[in-house]
Amino acid sequence: MRITRLQLADFKRHASLEIKPAPGLTVIRGPNEAGKSTIAQAIELVLFRKADANREDVRQAWAWGATDPPQVMLDLEIDGQNARLAKRFDGSRATAELILDGRSSDDHAFIQERIAAITGIPSEAFFRSTAFVGHSELDAVDGDEPALQDRLQRAVSGADRGTAKAKKKLETAVHRYRTEGQKNPGLLKVTREEIALLEGELATGEAALTRLQADRAQWVEAHERRQDLDTQLRVQQADLAEAQRAEALAQRRDAANERYERLKRAAALVEEEERLQQAMPRGVSLAQLRTATARAKSLQFEISELEADLSIAAEAGTADIDPEMTPPRPLRWLVLAAVLVALGWLTSFVLGDSGLLGVVAVVGLAVGVVASLVLAIRGAARRRQYGLAMHLAATATTQRAEADRAQQEQLHRQQRELEATLATIGVADVDTAEELLASLQTHTEALAQVEGELRGLGVEERSLRRLSEARDEAAGEAERMGHALATMGRLADDPSAARRAAERAVAQTLPARDAARSEEDQAQGRVDANTVDADVVAGLAERLSAARERYAELERRLLVYQGTLQAIEAAERATLKTAARYLEEHMGPTIASITDGRYDDIEIDERSLAFRVRAPETGEMVAVASLSQGTADQLFLAARLGLVRLVTMDRRPPLVLDDPFVTFDTARGERALRLVKQFATAHGFQVLFLTCSDRFDRLADELIVLPGPSTERVLAMPRQAGSEPAATSPSSAAIVAPSPRTAEAPQPTLRFEPDPRPNPDPVAPRRPTAIEDDRPDPLAALRRAASQAPEDEESEGPG
Repeated sequence: MRITRLQLADFKRHASLEIKPAPGLTVIRGPNEAGKSTIAQAIELVLFRKADANREDVRQAWAWGATDPPQVMLDLEIDGQNARLAKRFDGSRATAELILDGRSSDDHAFIQERIAAITGIPSEAFFRSTAFVGHSELDAVDGDEPALQDRLQRAVSGADRGTAKAKKKLETAVHRYRTEGQKNPGLLKVTREEIALLEGELATGEAALTRLQADRAQWVEAHERRQDLDTQLRVQQADLAEAQRAEALAQRRDAANERYERLKRAAALVEEEERLQQAMPRGVSLAQLRTATARAKSLQFEISELEADLSIAAEAGTADIDPEMTPPRPLRWLVLAAVLVALGWLTSFVLGDSGLLGVVAVVGLAVGVVASLVLAIRGAARRRQYGLAMHLAATATTQRAEADRAQQEQLHRQQRELEATLATIGVADVDTAEELLASLQTHTEALAQVEGELRGLGVEERSLRRLSEARDEAAGEAERMGHALATMGRLADDPSAARRAAERAVAQTLPARDAARSEEDQAQGRVDANTVDADVVAGLAERLSAARERYAELERRLLVYQGTLQAIEAAERATLKTAARYLEEHMGPTIASITDGRYDDIEIDERSLAFRVRAPETGEMVAVASLSQGTADQLFLAARLGLVRLVTMDRRPPLVLDDPFVTFDTARGERALRLVKQFATAHGFQVLFLTCSDRFDRLADELIVLPGPSTERVLAMPRQAGSEPAATSPSSAAIVAPSPRTAEAPQPTLRFEPDPRPNPDPVAPRRPTAIEDDRPDPLAALRRAASQAPEDEESEGPG
């Protein structure tokens, strides 16, 4: 198996990454925090972890600030055929797809089984103990015990499964059979004690057999009655359980129908809300329109009032002064009084002492004089009133003229203000403004009513598509519950009534059963107390015979378990011995090549696979723990290379080396990588070497340079789903084309062409011949929508 392309999306610091490893040795170089170990983790997860796993390391694979889950896609070449493996790690919404042999599968378990069969590695734990070598991993070769020993047994002996669990079960079984303790006695001891007890009871029962007959008959009768009632009660309880299930289905159906109606109404309301919002008048707010309309109406009313006042004033100004009002003339009455006085004097002179006639004439003239004077005084008063009225009329006329001018100016101002107010809301007159206000109020009230009804329905979602999906899901659930209920026959008619009837039946039978059980127990007590019951004696004899047979069977099983355990231990020893000899044979030349011949004699323990080397200074075998860290790591690398060939047999998983040579000196580091490259070339392995150093660049068949992290501080703001990542996240490898999201320019990819010489040295460095700037397509295949799936148990893969 060979990886031809690896694509990551939203995986830790890699928002988008694509690399194309070479068939042989690919060196992936970058500074700290460039995401090298992330690539190794992504390969491990996509190959050996179920996509719907929910462990902490999967949750930590989410990119900072990302809303999309991490996604990994591998393009593979398997026995000359192309394949593709893609996983989207999103818990219950995770997706996985394996395209192999022209067929596609999205079943998680099937994918893991196929990957295990292709790579020869059943799980990520085993991958880490064989084909993955990390920083300073000096542990015992059997650090994954017992998984590693199981796998060694399968690889060497061809067994179908490991033996560690079987050994543990067998050892537990042998202990359970043979233990002689007082608190937890073994099965053999318990059975022996039971046999001894039964023998004593049988001897006592046979001595008093004749006294058991009557009690035995009563016990049998009570026992049969109790059994009948038990059977009847079980049937009734089964009917009750069925009725309860029918009632639960009916309740779920009714709840689904209610939810369907509510979501249906909510969808209609959301659609109505969208229609109202689209039809709502634009350009002015309701508050602004209400204020402007009120002001326009007020101005229109004031203008009409002013126009009426001006009209009335104009009519009053054209009216003349009252024609009946003439100026009085009091002088006429004064002249008349003077004339009368003169006449009186003349009469008194003429008549002289005429007696009564003269008196009457004088009195009459005096009365006339008085009346004339009174009328003259009244005329003078009226004359003054007339002059005052004329003066008031002139003053009123002047004031009315001034008031008319002020009203005219106010009328013009208010007319201009009315026009400006109507212009702000874009209408020509007050009636149009009122119509616009009424329309906007109608739409606003309708929207408020829709929103209120949506809140009353308890629906927060405003997406019509999602509401429709939820409504259809509720309808589907109601239909499924209805179909399930329909299959229950008569219970579907009235589940609640059927449940109540079943409860009544159980309530009636349960006391009778308890009474029968009490009678049976009492009869059993009498039988137990009565030692003359023949059935008890016969039962004791049967139990004794069965106990003896059981004891013999337990002894036979113990012998089988012990023999099997010994055979497994012998097979394990043979398996580990074979593995130890295999590793000794292959590790010697390997470690000699790495250490330049300093260490070439290796001894591996057949029980634990721990190994020792011969020290050239003393000539004695020393443990790896006594060597330097670098030498220990080199021995560990040699063991890993031999072990991966042993356990994978004819399969070729990719080898991932995460900077394992950090403790090596320069010479040993280069020799180690040359050895790895030679191993890969000779045995058909693909190697991905992750490192911070450029000292291995010239040994690579393919060199991929990852940019370092950005030093620019950015706000911790999450990206929206489907949006591009931040421009300060340089997460593209050197072979990925530059994009607006990448702040620093990517390094070029160094590609090497095949050596034209015949029989070239497989570990000699190739000459770079071209600098290419690859611009891969986006990870479109990884961006498809995740299908809904139920939450599964977390799985560690097959095995």
